[in-house]
Amino acid sequence: MTGSGSPSTRPISILLVDDREEDLLAIEVVLQGPGVRLVKASSGTAALRCVLREDFALILLDVWMPGMGGFEVAELIKRRAGSRHVPIIFLTAESKDVESLYRGYEVGPSTTS
Repeated sequence: MTGSGSPSTRPISILLVDDREEDLLAIEVVLQGPGVRLVKASSGTAALRCVLREDFALILLDVWMPGMGGFEVAELIKRRAGSRHVPIIFLTAESKDVESLYRGYEVGPSTTS
């Protein structure tokens, strides 16, 4: 709430991370709307730069990306005090193995300290 009693008009920021432009576009179409600001990153490195520059209410993160994969990106995000509590939802079009599911559960939840 602002001082005048009216609700804040500041949009929430959501970070979308995927190496495939068509996947980023599909997510953007589903999530765009009033009160939502979508920021796109096409690599793990680009996502980390975004997280250093600004705060996000949510991160949607592709698991399988070349170079730095989604799990590695999430681990680095969770190590940083300023982003440790940001919810991360892992996205993937394919499941390579059950181990990956368990790894996602280990990395994804926010931790308190």
